[in-house]
Amino acid sequence: MPVLPHNFPTLRQRGAGNYHPSVLMLGAGMSWGLVPLPGKLLEEKRVQAESMLGITSALPVSPNPPAEHLYQWADDIRNQLIARGDLNPKLTLAESLDIPNERHWLGCVSTQRNTPRHRVVARFAREGLWDQIWSLNWDCVQESALENVGIRRRAIDAGMPWPTVFNTFITAADCAQMGEANSVKVLKPHGCVMALVEAQRARDSGNTLRSSVRVFTHHSLQLCLRPSVLDRKLSPVYRGRSSRRAARLGFGNSR
Repeated sequence: MPVLPHNFPTLRQRGAGNYHPSVLMLGAGMSWGLVPLPGKLLEEKRVQAESMLGITSALPVSPNPPAEHLYQWADDIRNQLIARGDLNPKLTLAESLDIPNERHWLGCVSTQRNTPRHRVVARFAREGLWDQIWSLNWDCVQESALENVGIRRRAIDAGMPWPTVFNTFITAADCAQMGEANSVKVLKPHGCVMALVEAQRARDSGNTLRSSVRVFTHHSLQLCLRPSVLDRKLSPVYRGRSSRRAARLGFGNSR
């Protein structure tokens, strides 16, 4: 079989006893065209959100708001929600923006194929080429691609020679469970929409403590904070893998 460029021979290289799977970093470009970027999200949802919440932000309305405006607006709205006694301001804020409810954020498993870029990542995960996948995106589009190739979220290991399970880690505490063998580890330091969905379910079942613990932390869905490249408490986890080969997808040239 000829060695073609798209066979990624460097990733597949099996050294003599010193091979380690790579660490993959996914940036916002992976979700381009699939979910709204921060500025667009604010432009589309601000009026609806403020009407639903009965709160108005002092941030001037802009016809084409930059990404920074979403975080400034969210800071303002969250502070007002806290002031009026909301026990779960981040969940309330996210719901006002429809984030936990719109299918494109969840990247639902579908009979339709995922985008080629997500399929490639998922196929490589099935081949065991990723030690970890670090995603800086809130959406679950990549996770959907994993499920579409038979790698299930928090499922029982099917005992196959390839990974059949993936687990998502959002907080530093979550990472204590990273030792599970033959599973794909997806780390999301900027939060995950699925955490919001789980918080909704906990709240609706009357488990307000679980709902607050899952969402009311700066680790979960950083809508209300300025996102950092890596959360400071998760940085040691990444540094522990710094000797591994790393790949980056979805980042601009300047980054």
